[in-house]
Amino acid sequence: MTTECDKCGANAVHYAAYSGAHLCEEHLCASVEKRVRRRIREDDLLPSDATPENPQTWVIGLSGGKDSVVLTHVLDETFGRDPRVELVALSIHEGIEGYRDASLDACVDLCTDRDLRHEVVTYEEEFGVRMDDVAEDDPLNMAPCAYCGVFRRDLLAAYAEELDADKLLTGHNLDDEAQTALMNFLEGDVKQVAKHFDASLGGFGDGAESDGAESDGADATGRSPGTRADS
Repeated sequence: MTTECDKCGANAVHYAAYSGAHLCEEHLCASVEKRVRRRIREDDLLPSDATPENPQTWVIGLSGGKDSVVLTHVLDETFGRDPRVELVALSIHEGIEGYRDASLDACVDLCTDRDLRHEVVTYEEEFGVRMDDVAEDDPLNMAPCAYCGVFRRDLLAAYAEELDADKLLTGHNLDDEAQTALMNFLEGDVKQVAKHFDASLGGFGDGAESDGAESDGADATGRSPGTRADS
């Protein structure tokens, strides 16, 4: 037995737990795009002084994974023809055999199809090493991801600065935010927990007085250069 979309009666492909709605493919895409655009508007990501003569430069961390691809698609759909915004997709090749090549091809195809500027950088060109070599040598006796995350964040920040970016946007979602917060909590890293607290929400005590407003379930996509790496 198939479940019908609550919007149109077509076969549902997704159940939105936060709202209780069953959605077909078309209405799922429309819902995601609507929520992202609303968050962009509510967070004032595009300032009022942005003009065609003085446009904003937004760098998108594009890994080829589903989150960054959706982010790139929605931003290009929303701002691709807006002269106030220049979008630049930035992909990073870590030098891991059999890991990045296929997803990088997907990034190239996406940017070609959408006529989007695409910059590709590699660890080998920037740092003189491939991630496979770092993982094999393991100079600090750490997990490979520990090195890789630092390298990727550094490159995102450096190229955002080089491209004179006003925004660096990544495809992190609320699952990623929750995982980061939980890891920092379990490790007792209060400073890192504080970094992820949104001061615009008010003090900790203010959360008890909820106005019952529906949560949009979407993470803010705009970040200052270098705060997080793309996943």
